[in-house]
Amino acid sequence: MSYSKIEAPFAARVTDKYADPGDLASPGMKLLTLYNPQALRIDANVRESLALTLKTGQTLQTHIAALNTTIPATIEEIVPSADPGARSFLVKATIESYPRLVPGMFAKLRIPTGKQEQLLIPPAYVVQVGQLDMVWVLDDSVPVRRFIRVGQHYDDQVKIISGLSIGEKLITPKNMAETVR
Repeated sequence: MSYSKIEAPFAARVTDKYADPGDLASPGMKLLTLYNPQALRIDANVRESLALTLKTGQTLQTHIAALNTTIPATIEEIVPSADPGARSFLVKATIESYPRLVPGMFAKLRIPTGKQEQLLIPPAYVVQVGQLDMVWVLDDSVPVRRFIRVGQHYDDQVKIISGLSIGEKLITPKNMAETVR
């Protein structure tokens, strides 16, 4: 038999080579792995309660941490069989080509779950006492110490999980000394 030429049906790059020149090739033997930069896909295991809210063709946002960017992804398929151990469905979404985006990179598929009100305050109001967090609140013009539970930190805000209500007036620790005098 003579030499054979293998051609991809799309413009592709070779990412892995499993056979060398002179090796005997047999039917079904893997020779190469190809990468098509125009046809990237995300496979995400999504818990069943969220997967049931998704639809084929729906567009979601995908965050690629290594590139510090968010790009759109379109749901191509929701595998109709759940993983009973993980209680999740496999969701396959296609993404557009993006510079420096390559197969194997970690991506987070952002699935909307509804709206939730959050109480955010500047971190300058939060005082740490040992392992506890607290703020000073004005209660009838009297400063009162209030212990709080802090959540996720954002750029210039911190989420308050408990211990504070919307509308309460806060005093910065710097202004606290002036208020007490």
